[in-house]
Amino acid sequence: MPRRVVAHRSSETFDLVEVPVPNEHHLQEVVRAPPQLIPAEDLGLDGDLLVVGRETTLASAAIDLLCLARSGDLVLVEFKTGPQNPDFRHALAQVVDYGSDLWRLSYEDFDRGVVQRYLSRYQVAGEAPLADLDEAISHAGWNLSDDERKALRSRGLDLTAHAAQVVAAPPPRAVTPSGSSTQSNETGFLAAIPEDGYRDGMADIFAACATLDLAVQWQSKGASIRIQTPDCAEPLSIGWGLSGRRHMERGQVSHARSRSRFP
Repeated sequence: MPRRVVAHRSSETFDLVEVPVPNEHHLQEVVRAPPQLIPAEDLGLDGDLLVVGRETTLASAAIDLLCLARSGDLVLVEFKTGPQNPDFRHALAQVVDYGSDLWRLSYEDFDRGVVQRYLSRYQVAGEAPLADLDEAISHAGWNLSDDERKALRSRGLDLTAHAAQVVAAPPPRAVTPSGSSTQSNETGFLAAIPEDGYRDGMADIFAACATLDLAVQWQSKGASIRIQTPDCAEPLSIGWGLSGRRHMERGQVSHARSRSRFP
């Protein structure tokens, strides 16, 4: 079952339900606005971060999200979702490469080649576009003194790298007496789908199930999607996602037409 959070604002109460994001692109946008979701204090940084790059192309690859702190520290964020989520070492290696690319840039090159490219793509609707990093800093309301601006421009010593990992553990898998795993799970199911579009579509279906409080019951051949009905103690299967080459090539989920159970 998804987690629920009750939030209060003035006289209003909100019941929030935790749902997984459908894909990495959506997760980037959720964190980009607002970047306060990034725990700057846990990284030893003061104040909110300023987003200065998204999918920013560098020599090695593209950074998912790039943020700046008032001190001049850069925060590089690399997102991994679905089957790639547990691959922490690969994500860390990517961030190290990005840091190496940025290390070579002067303040002027960083402003012109990174920040201004971002500002031209992601301007706030209804507002005049920001020209450069100085305008972005002023727009964020940082109100830096001359000494603080000078320190930000000359930032380059005593740098520290932080690495954070959030991994959603897959469901436990049943094991036969011989020691072989027999139960599927969402991570393995999605990883076995070769077609990107079909894989993303199945991930969206599982995410929608969590949002609608539908149960996903994993078995050896895949999963059944179930709903609780008032006239039956056991949940009713309303659809199946089946693994195996034949089912993967079809690119579809089988929908229930009767009250039959998962085989």
